Amino acid sequence: GRVVTSKRATATQDIDIGDIQIPHSATLELTVLIDDEPGEALVLIQPVGEYTRNNVRGKLNGRFKECAPLLGAPYGPSPACNRVLLNRGGPVTLEVPPGNYHVYATAGPFATLDRKTVTLEGGGQARILFELQKLEIKPAGSLSADLHVHCGKSYDSPFPERDRIVSVLAADLDVIAVTDHDLTHDYQKTINELEVSDRFALMSGTESTGYILFLNVPGSMIPKVIGHWNFWPIFYKPEKPRGGVPWTQLAEPGELFERMEQVFSGTPVIQLNHPWEKDFAGRDQGWPRVLAFDLNRRLPSQADGSSMGLFVRVPACGPEQALGCTKVKTRNDAYHVQEVINGTDNTEFLQDRAFWFYLLNQGIVHAGTANSDSHFLVDDMIGSPRNIVFTSTTVANFSPDTFNQAVREGRMFGTNGPMVEIATTDASGNRQTPSTLPFSAAPDANLEIKVSAAAWVPVEEIRIYINGELTRTIIDGISHPQDPFGTQGILRYQGSVPLTELLPSGNKDAYIVVEAGTKLPIFGDLNHNGVPDTTDNNGDGRVDLEDVEESQRKECKPGADPGSCGPLNNPEKPKDESDPRFHFNMVVPESYPLAFTNPLLLDRDADGIFSGPGLPGGGE
Repeated sequence: GRVVTSKRATATQDIDIGDIQIPHSATLELTVLIDDEPGEALVLIQPVGEYTRNNVRGKLNGRFKECAPLLGAPYGPSPACNRVLLNRGGPVTLEVPPGNYHVYATAGPFATLDRKTVTLEGGGQARILFELQKLEIKPAGSLSADLHVHCGKSYDSPFPERDRIVSVLAADLDVIAVTDHDLTHDYQKTINELEVSDRFALMSGTESTGYILFLNVPGSMIPKVIGHWNFWPIFYKPEKPRGGVPWTQLAEPGELFERMEQVFSGTPVIQLNHPWEKDFAGRDQGWPRVLAFDLNRRLPSQADGSSMGLFVRVPACGPEQALGCTKVKTRNDAYHVQEVINGTDNTEFLQDRAFWFYLLNQGIVHAGTANSDSHFLVDDMIGSPRNIVFTSTTVANFSPDTFNQAVREGRMFGTNGPMVEIATTDASGNRQTPSTLPFSAAPDANLEIKVSAAAWVPVEEIRIYINGELTRTIIDGISHPQDPFGTQGILRYQGSVPLTELLPSGNKDAYIVVEAGTKLPIFGDLNHNGVPDTTDNNGDGRVDLEDVEESQRKECKPGADPGSCGPLNNPEKPKDESDPRFHFNMVVPESYPLAFTNPLLLDRDADGIFSGPGLPGGGE
């Protein structure tokens, strides 16, 4: 889609205008070693300076995503856009437009980063050897997992199975849940062909995707669907439609959950995906957003005729009686986990976290997950973010039941780079780590915090949230490695804070969540529904209507529908290497370093349950 040369001619009859000289591309050969052995990696080729960027950027057929350089179709196999997968070290040979480039190689957050800078001339050749090292950074007794992954079986993912499996290895993931839309698959043929069945565990699952508008939501004139939900593990039955997945349409969540009961192949996990995702093609993608939640109001305890009441309703049978539904017994909120980070670019994090905190404040506990929702090699990168799950099972002896039980109990944290571990002591002197199980803390208990990260992942601050409110930010004592490509400086912070300094007075139950990474963007809630909707988009240090797109300002007011204000944007992209985020942003584009823990649930009234502290200000 990019004009590289042109020639003008004027004639009234056929003429020979001569040759049109098209610039030669360069040839680039890539190889990678990990701990001196061939390994899998992802290579990203980034232009140096605006001159090269402007000369090499393009769009496939002048359409689709703009890439600089465009090495292959952005939604196809490797190379895609400016990204290349290296399987077993390569070599891979590419044609690249002439220019100056930074070429990065990454093998995920548990390895060093390597970069080479090259000048490529038309017709020239260059070879690059990358050398990466694995780091002792993943916590002992844990597995790293991406629980929302797509491949070529999804209607919206023309990504080859072979490249998907290589991308899993390049990201250094231990477990994936493959959740293609409304069907399931096991990818076993490709795994066997690549001879990598011993290197990671795959759980077959599905993402239910509403297409048929059917649900009448109070306050809306247009019928809705119920957003997206993930289910795993599922029996893969190739002889059956959709690989054995039941029909997912025309059902409220509770009924859909019951349909899925017949196909689970072990301890099930039901995940609420991207709770505040915008609609796409007129189809809703986030269930709480469908119901226009106001997080300043308490959740009804049962269906009360309001839109929020649908969240807790036991649905009546759907309109398709042929499915054999007689009576649904399952509430619409009977899921296990919720995505708190969805996608590589983090833009929904503030909104999804707000909903998670809203439920926790009322004693409604669902573990929080972090998943890439990767569909291609470009955009959402597999394993960024991921879950670090503390479990007794291993890849070599993988037990889905043991693993999924740990996920359901929230024995994990979510991250796109930083590793954040917290613990405290209960009244019996036992060490307690995050989970969905409440406990009474010892009177003199401390909050122990440990943060680690590869040298190329910046950690600027640690944030402690009590009952969803930012209570303390730690900046002092965090180390900052000097060499982003080195192996030193993995441990960034280790310390403790007395709980008495953090918790409010009284004996109301409380919860603690800790985050680590770079600073969050300044944000506001201009329509006053308790969900962040707008960042400081004009850079004046405050959030107001001047930050809202002009066409939306009349609609952006208290009580307005979700989406009436905004947008929420990530921090400005770093422009030079003096910014600690520069190298991270080169390999995890459109993102910023972020990790969050699951909660420590403190049963302060010692009644054996977690009742929650209540909504800030009491709610309505």
